[in-house]
Amino acid sequence: MFLVLAAGCIEPFEPDIQESNEVLVIDGRITDQAGPQTISISTSSPYKSPKFKPVSGCVVRVEDDAGHGITFLENEEGIYQSELEPDFLTVGNAYKLLVITPDDQVYESEYDSLLACAPIDHLSYKLEVQGTSDPEVNYYGIRFYLDTEGGPEDSRNYMWTFEETWEYIAYYNIQYIWNGSVLLDYTPQLHGYKVCYLTDLLENYEVGSSSLLGNNEIHQQPLHFVSNLTPRLQEKYSLLVAQHSLSSGSFLYWDKMRAQSGDAGGLFETQPSSTTGNISNVNHPEEKVLGYFFVSQVRQKRITVSEDFEFPIVGFDCPLDTAYSVEDYGMNYPYIMYSLSVMGRGPPYAYSYKECHDCTYRGGVTTKPDYWDD
Repeated sequence: MFLVLAAGCIEPFEPDIQESNEVLVIDGRITDQAGPQTISISTSSPYKSPKFKPVSGCVVRVEDDAGHGITFLENEEGIYQSELEPDFLTVGNAYKLLVITPDDQVYESEYDSLLACAPIDHLSYKLEVQGTSDPEVNYYGIRFYLDTEGGPEDSRNYMWTFEETWEYIAYYNIQYIWNGSVLLDYTPQLHGYKVCYLTDLLENYEVGSSSLLGNNEIHQQPLHFVSNLTPRLQEKYSLLVAQHSLSSGSFLYWDKMRAQSGDAGGLFETQPSSTTGNISNVNHPEEKVLGYFFVSQVRQKRITVSEDFEFPIVGFDCPLDTAYSVEDYGMNYPYIMYSLSVMGRGPPYAYSYKECHDCTYRGGVTTKPDYWDD
């Protein structure tokens, strides 16, 4: 009886966040990687209904400790970007962010030092079983792990971010397409839309440090987990791991954010109103400002998984239906189908969701990545 009552008392934890007036949120990460660097400026939103509320019309500038700077331009509302000169970021230099809002309020970050980043030595993965609230139900997947070894001049604090690419297949052929007015015939089938590759920059991240260890080494650092509750592991999966050097202050901030948000946390998601960073109002230092600005050197390494796992993997939901003429379809054009006739063409037709015939409807592309067969 005690066990039954105890089990019934378990409730999801909801943090008690004291809502306040809207405050400014400034986030930015500058790295030595090629391409546009981004600073986002917004106002806070309620914890239980987060959304991006952009602040436009700001002057945004990043400066080094010698006074050299680069101005960021607003490419879309609240998003300011610039491509850095190759020699602007130098290991050992410190950088700060300057923001002037349309109402002439001036905000500055503390200086953050650019530290050298050790290379990633090795990536691996292991099978992992994760429990649920039901002790009879588990789910399965793989957890990636990292080994890195740095020298005495390299940073001892790290952040890891992830970009995934996975291959998936459209289950059914494309023989006919009904666009509402014309039945397009591609007998025996339209090729080229069967296999796709989908790439996403993941929001979750991990942090770690060797600062309390004798050597600047980290072994078997747990990273991203991929479960069997999606089709990602059905065919082939690739993970690009980016290792970022962090200053001590940046590590303490992102370690706190990681502990606070759990597995669901993203790098620049809307933040609870209790979390402050390293940015302040120059003329009104008592004003609360959320967000963080930091700089990092980045090292990358990729691992690809192509394995027939013994655990079941959830596939796409692709129920088949049958039509005996084009009049049997609704208005959700186009309809993609193939013939069920013993003659190999004509009615009756089998059809499913568009994405079950044409893989590009799920957001992927048919062009195979250059690294896919490495």
